[in-house]
Amino acid sequence: LAARGDLVVDDHDPRITAAIDAGAGKAALLRDVPREAVDWSSPPPDGRRIVLRFHSSPVEFTGDTEVRSVLTSGGIEIPAGRVVRAAGFRGAPVPGLPFDGETGTVPNESGRVAPGTYVAGWIKRGPSGGIGTNKACARET
Repeated sequence: LAARGDLVVDDHDPRITAAIDAGAGKAALLRDVPREAVDWSSPPPDGRRIVLRFHSSPVEFTGDTEVRSVLTSGGIEIPAGRVVRAAGFRGAPVPGLPFDGETGTVPNESGRVAPGTYVAGWIKRGPSGGIGTNKACARET
């Protein structure tokens, strides 16, 4: 990833730098990616650029026929031509199913919630693992 000249991590939050520097696995992939506090009020540099901004939630997308900017929960307006949504780490209640608010999971027995109702992945076990883990989890269900 670090070899990409068009990729930067916005280190607006000190937790981001700490997580990357101390992290293993996926977080370690970002260790050599350039980091900077991006000034969103200035025009972006020429050319394509991918900015990873963590710990920030979009509250509004602007633009008539395509995305022009994203307004964040922190009140920052970010010019954007594309938006990639990443799923959160915490499960949310599903109407009609039991839910454990402490773990963010649907209580189950080997994936079975009730007759004819099953869960797999993070809603089953909580936020851990990746694709390989989810395959094994689905197989168990």
